[in-house]
Amino acid sequence: MKSAGRDFRDRLRDCMRTLGYESCPADQDVWVRETKSLDGFTCWKYLLLYADDTLSIGPNSMENLMELNKYFKLKKPSIGLPKLCLGGKISKVIMDDGVWAYAFSSSQYVQEAVANVEKYLKERGAVLKRNATLSLSAEYRPELDQSPELLPKDAAYYQSLIGILRWTVELGRVDICCELI
Repeated sequence: MKSAGRDFRDRLRDCMRTLGYESCPADQDVWVRETKSLDGFTCWKYLLLYADDTLSIGPNSMENLMELNKYFKLKKPSIGLPKLCLGGKISKVIMDDGVWAYAFSSSQYVQEAVANVEKYLKERGAVLKRNATLSLSAEYRPELDQSPELLPKDAAYYQSLIGILRWTVELGRVDICCELI
């Protein structure tokens, strides 16, 4: 059904409001609820919900997920300490003073994206250029380009590459150090 995505989002919104969460004005996929920490201080619980990825941040994270599990069946093997979310790798970092935090990295997503491109090129008898200084030669003039149009399958693949690049940026920061035209 065309409206299935919208219907799911409406149901999710109703569920989150029933649980006392509010959608963050800056990002409607981030849900916030005021709570008390174990030592009695006021703090916030966060649930990041995007399609089929869920990340709980705050005191009693497992309890938050079990609360959500009453409304949406969560996959039991995926409930636990976060490892991946939306393609980004999550790791726990412990400072010298014993304070810890979670770090988010797009490196695994980028490595898999590069492997995808290398596989695609290999199937066509080409290889990914190493140590390229520019993405295009300085003499390239796009207004004079007379290359034939791509077939729909190839056009869709290149559109997916643009999506991959955009998602890499949205994962938190750009770890690719080259200019993209």
